[in-house]
Amino acid sequence: MNSLDPSVLGGPLTPAPELAERASEDGSIHRVSQFAHRGDDHEAARQAATLIADQVYDIRLLGYYFYGLFLERGLTYLPALLIRVRELLERDYGALAPERKKERVVDASLQWLFQSIDTRLRFHAEFGDETWQRWLSDGDGDLSKELLAAQDGLQRAVAQRLDEPRCGKVLVRLKLWVERDLARALMQQRAAAAPANDVGGDDEAGGDGGGGVVASVPQRGEESAAARTAPLGMVGAGEAHPPEPLAGVASASAAMKELIQKMEGFCSLVERGSFARAAVVAQDISRIIESFDPVTFLPKLFAPYFRHLNQAIEEITPYWDMMGSPSWQAQEQYYRADIDAFLDDE
Repeated sequence: MNSLDPSVLGGPLTPAPELAERASEDGSIHRVSQFAHRGDDHEAARQAATLIADQVYDIRLLGYYFYGLFLERGLTYLPALLIRVRELLERDYGALAPERKKERVVDASLQWLFQSIDTRLRFHAEFGDETWQRWLSDGDGDLSKELLAAQDGLQRAVAQRLDEPRCGKVLVRLKLWVERDLARALMQQRAAAAPANDVGGDDEAGGDGGGGVVASVPQRGEESAAARTAPLGMVGAGEAHPPEPLAGVASASAAMKELIQKMEGFCSLVERGSFARAAVVAQDISRIIESFDPVTFLPKLFAPYFRHLNQAIEEITPYWDMMGSPSWQAQEQYYRADIDAFLDDE
């Protein structure tokens, strides 16, 4: 049952900056973000929808709300979702909050939204689970075309509105997945549903019956050698790719994706000798680890982080001793406000 109403964002938005500012000052937006960071995407979307209905058009809330709509309504709703995001950039940009560093926050929020959708799509496609089978059954032959058209329009809007947008790179990756993986899966779905004589009627293993039979859509538990080594969603994409350290770690929550980003960023900062920033990231990762014990379940995932921490502990410790100082607080605020810029920009 769908609990989120898409009409909450229907029609042109009327700017109400004072309402968005109040929601930011009283912690309402922060509380919604906490649900998303803990992986409770449905609750984040529900609370975001309540604030949006009260004309709080903060782009971070809109991101959580859109992701919730996608989770509820599935792949067939994605073209309409992308079209609405495009309208926000083209028509309703003036109504979006926050005003401070608006372009950067919009870019970061859309990057989170597109990455979350992309990860969820690839996760279900990789495992061929019930959700994936339902998406394919609900979709028709025009779904991939509709998605590509919506993506192209959104890509243009992003390029026109934002300067060097990071979110655009995720859109390109999503487009490639639609062109390759989704289009092929939909074709396989149609072939599997067609009468036997329409697809060649050849029951011989490996035979194409002269009619070019397309292999059936993989079911849950079916796995080829390529699937065991290829990055998520890249099976059958052409050349084999060597497995990456984090390949195969399927995360369904924003919290896990963010943690992976932090650990990879920490390793990069240590290797570049940026120990002041590495100390801030390491302290945050240590706090996360203290609240639960993922090391017990994902030891290989955390091995690079602990190896780099062990290598750099003497350089990092002096900066930990400065924790609470104005310099530390400034670094930490920058880190929390824009983790991408913090990890990449020096």
